[in-house]
Amino acid sequence: MQGAGYPPAFSFYKGEKIELYASRIIQENIQGAPGRIALKRKEGVIVIAKDRGLLLTQIVLKDGSPQNPRRLLDMGEDLI
Repeated sequence: MQGAGYPPAFSFYKGEKIELYASRIIQENIQGAPGRIALKRKEGVIVIAKDRGLLLTQIVLKDGSPQNPRRLLDMGEDLI
């Protein structure tokens, strides 16, 4: 979640900037290319982050609309 006074983390997906508003590290050992969208879960998507997965549960598009990343991000694609 966004901390008090800090801007949210962001990334790019298919050339569009997205803000990462809610996420958490999962305990499963997931390996692969960092930034790759590895899995979809009901609550969001898992992005590979070194040797763990980062579960993204809310992103915000450039128009300011919050979204569940599961609806927009595709497995096998990369966040850069």
